[in-house]
Amino acid sequence: MSPEETLRMRRLILRFEPAQAPSIAEMLRLFEEMTLRFADDHDGGEQAALTVVSRLAGRRRESELLIDTCCGIAEADGGFDAEERKAILKLCAMLQINPETHGL
Repeated sequence: MSPEETLRMRRLILRFEPAQAPSIAEMLRLFEEMTLRFADDHDGGEQAALTVVSRLAGRRRESELLIDTCCGIAEADGGFDAEERKAILKLCAMLQINPETHGL
């Protein structure tokens, strides 16, 4: 993730209205943990993140929100590259979300 994308993610988490304060702290902690795991071991970080994301399966509203958030983060640095698109399409498939509804 670029520095712009990381900053945008932190800002989005802090503004996440459905979350209660302890949940926001947990979301920030989890985001930081996943970011470090990706930096240390990309493949291991990806597997860990996919495990966390899989918990949203069957929860349409939360899954849609995740995809919207990922699209916003991907665009934070001014671009939406092929790797970002591929990653989000993978999430869409995992969560059974139509990527076309998110402009993909």
